[in-house]
Amino acid sequence: MNFPELDAEFDAATVDVEAVTPLAAMWAEAEEKAAVISEFPPSSAAVGRIALDMLPEGEHDEAWDELFYVYAQARAAGAETRERWEAERQQRAEFNAKLAAFRECRDHGGPFPAGLLDDIARLTDELHGGAA
Repeated sequence: MNFPELDAEFDAATVDVEAVTPLAAMWAEAEEKAAVISEFPPSSAAVGRIALDMLPEGEHDEAWDELFYVYAQARAAGAETRERWEAERQQRAEFNAKLAAFRECRDHGGPFPAGLLDDIARLTDELHGGAA
């Protein structure tokens, strides 16, 4: 039998429920174990090794698949983060150069170049997440 209304209700009720994999279930226990045997905060590698050792042999392949997937996602997110950081670094450098030009003009009583204040305002907005 097919009950689309119940399927939709179930999907709506469980949309925010995090799926618990065998590795995720062992991870919390492994963190506790690692904290007991380590003087320093345990590394994620140490926790991961303990978690894998705690898993039944038949669940290792699935755990490795999960680790590889998460690693690939983290690498992709890291590349995006680095790209955003580089763009913001360039904006900060441009902002600092414009601000230095503003201060130079202000301190020497000289005229402000056309568009300088507009550029400073634009860069301020961009660096603070406002309109581009």
